[in-house]
Amino acid sequence: MLYREHDITTQMYQTMDRAASRARVERAYGEVTRGMHSHDTRVATACSGTFSFQASTGDNVPNCNTAVLTLYIEDNTFSSYAPQTIFPDIFVQAVANGLEQTRITSRVTCGQDGSAAGRVKYVCQLNDNALNDVNIPTFTPNAGTDNQATPSFIATFNVTEGPAAPVLTCTPNPIPGSACILSRPVCFHEDSEITYKGVAHTLASIRSEPECHVPHEVFAKGVSIATTCSDKPLRLTDTHLVYSGRGLVKAAELKKGDTLFKDLAEKDQCKVVSVTKEAETQKYFGLNCISSQVTANGAKTSTFGDLHTLPAMWMASVGRLFGIERASVWGDAISVKAHHYGIY
Repeated sequence: MLYREHDITTQMYQTMDRAASRARVERAYGEVTRGMHSHDTRVATACSGTFSFQASTGDNVPNCNTAVLTLYIEDNTFSSYAPQTIFPDIFVQAVANGLEQTRITSRVTCGQDGSAAGRVKYVCQLNDNALNDVNIPTFTPNAGTDNQATPSFIATFNVTEGPAAPVLTCTPNPIPGSACILSRPVCFHEDSEITYKGVAHTLASIRSEPECHVPHEVFAKGVSIATTCSDKPLRLTDTHLVYSGRGLVKAAELKKGDTLFKDLAEKDQCKVVSVTKEAETQKYFGLNCISSQVTANGAKTSTFGDLHTLPAMWMASVGRLFGIERASVWGDAISVKAHHYGIY
């Protein structure tokens, strides 16, 4: 123990009162222990962040939901103190695309990935639904694209130690991202007339069809296809599959003169008159049914995009066993994962 001079009448050995002895020691050496053990210097002082992507889509443009944030927090710790342990708050914004600052902490999975010399590393991966808020009527895609945006991110830490427990914002603020593709929904326009097993449905009535489920409604700019199948144009999102004389073709890739079919048996033919990109954002709905072939405004279509056979087999088998809603939810989750990792 460090030497301190005491009055002989107050030496510790002259009393058996332990509490009084402890208080006397604390008074004598308090300024030393406070200096050595103060949490005043135990404060995270800085944070830096970088942005990257985990995987790409088939178009060689990253999917926005594969964004990864790597954050380094400068944590001035001593050997006896635990480093920062509370995960960050994450916000996304894409002002030019119509997405105002939105808190997505619950849709981001963060983990601590080691630390060294006071730098604690956090890796934050966006979940599959992290950027669903971009499906808004005011969404404006990047110039020259149909579904690309350029999000940026804000990350903050609530510091767990120190007298003020400050909120520490990572720099740069915001952390800049780069162009990426938003999740591409496969949907029918909200005004579509869907004929399922011989019964014509609106969006409202198809919700009550026991063999069908509407998993989502989104805003997008799809295509309007004028045909000889009906007086009403076939309005779909770009990647929605349509039966044609060339096989299953994505809606946006149909051409004037392509042969379409009025019936599921493909005995009654009709033609594409024109394919026009929607000028304004429209509302669309997804549709999953036990049978994945329907007619929409008089033309035979799939209920899927990109792929038909495997998803159709899934809906037919799993839907009958577990119900169409469960099959739809599970199937959509598998589809999202496939798009997420670029393996669809």
